[in-house]
Amino acid sequence: MKNPNLPEVDQDALLEQYIVLAKAFGTDRIRCFDFWRLDNQAEYRKEINARLDKAATRCAKDGIVLVLENEMACNTGSGSEALATLQAVPNRNLMLNWDPGNSGTFPNDIPYPADYDRLPKNRIGHVHAKNVRATPDTKSGWEWQPVDIGKIDWAAQFKALQRDGYSHAVSLETHWHGGGTPEQSTRRSMQGLMDCMGKAGLLQA
Repeated sequence: MKNPNLPEVDQDALLEQYIVLAKAFGTDRIRCFDFWRLDNQAEYRKEINARLDKAATRCAKDGIVLVLENEMACNTGSGSEALATLQAVPNRNLMLNWDPGNSGTFPNDIPYPADYDRLPKNRIGHVHAKNVRATPDTKSGWEWQPVDIGKIDWAAQFKALQRDGYSHAVSLETHWHGGGTPEQSTRRSMQGLMDCMGKAGLLQA
């Protein structure tokens, strides 16, 4: 699980610092990842899950929720992997930072509706909004897009979140840089997000 290109970090001490910072900023959740992605994580998965369980239990003592983001560079990347992790770690203080865009980087993954429909809705504790499209002619096989363009039907995803009683935050992720300047790209992505929310009937007239 160790990346030789990065310094070894005391994860427990780091978590304690994050708890202090969470309190200072007045937030009740801390986002985490489950280590850099391994070619074969099977022999390490039990230990990874134990680490997540331990960290979530520690956060609970201070009234803070630990949210695990599904991130393609880490061991829980796709929606199906997120489901497997949540099932393996039933600790209710470990919730999911649901990122359909990250899940969408996996060629055979269908973030919405297939993956989302299987996720335990009461364990989604934060949502990231961005979009992605397949680019078979590139090395990665995909590229980021504004929220309203790409693999994820965000209007439908927003409707489903409302239907299922989701009441936490949705954060715009500004990974798409095709709008000219960073500011223009961000504004275009935000407009796409607002358009999708409008189509979902979530904006007041």
